[in-house]
Amino acid sequence: MSDTWHMNSRLTFLPSVRLERDSSFGFLGVPAAGLSYRFNDRMTWKTSYGKGFRAPSISERYIHLDHMGVTVDGNPDLKAETSRSFDTGLEWKHGKTAWTISWFDQKVKNLIDYEEMAGSSMEYRYVNRKQAELKGLEGEISYALLPRWTVRGTYTYLDGRDRSENTRLPNRSRHTAMLSLSYDSKAPYGLSGMIWSAFKRDFYFDDRNYTWNEVNLSLQKHWGEKFTASFGLYNLLDKKIDALYIHGRSWFAGMEMKW
Repeated sequence: MSDTWHMNSRLTFLPSVRLERDSSFGFLGVPAAGLSYRFNDRMTWKTSYGKGFRAPSISERYIHLDHMGVTVDGNPDLKAETSRSFDTGLEWKHGKTAWTISWFDQKVKNLIDYEEMAGSSMEYRYVNRKQAELKGLEGEISYALLPRWTVRGTYTYLDGRDRSENTRLPNRSRHTAMLSLSYDSKAPYGLSGMIWSAFKRDFYFDDRNYTWNEVNLSLQKHWGEKFTASFGLYNLLDKKIDALYIHGRSWFAGMEMKW
């Protein structure tokens, strides 16, 4: 449950608490609070602080996956994640242009991750990392080219640390940037889609850093509010990095029904 308190014409306080009951981890409350200050019609400052909880999924506990010679196993002994998160930032919007910039700092106990099993470079298992910290900077800028077309750029700097081992967290990029062009017909029976370029630098995996860029495409066809068909192509330029199990171009297709 949550509430919104308008302290005055510019300052807003947003307290909340989420109540959860998990069959394995019991009943608990997850509180959070946020502040929002509107400087003018264009710029707003927002900040928030809260606790978090995430139980391991069924896949993270029990999956056994064999794919192209790589094996991933679940871990039935996984503990739930708990976290404390803080973020603060500015939002600005005027006409067709909008941008945001924010700082985040998250401390996580029993972070759910995966790692290479001892003695095998092709076998992985989900694990808990006792104490982790993820902090960094996020920014986004967007511009409405036309009523149906939007160009957007994002950047994230991430410093992820395993505090219990005093090492960098694996499976994460220090720098991630994306440039996208999206289309939305804004019609119940219309089309929407996006093409985007995703750049990752200093992706830390198996004690090495990797840098690469991917170009991706996704399309959606809508039939009213209930049915959507999706199709996409990942890694259009057929980039291959064997050490990261990136084996080139791939595609997907699906159908979604709401009721």
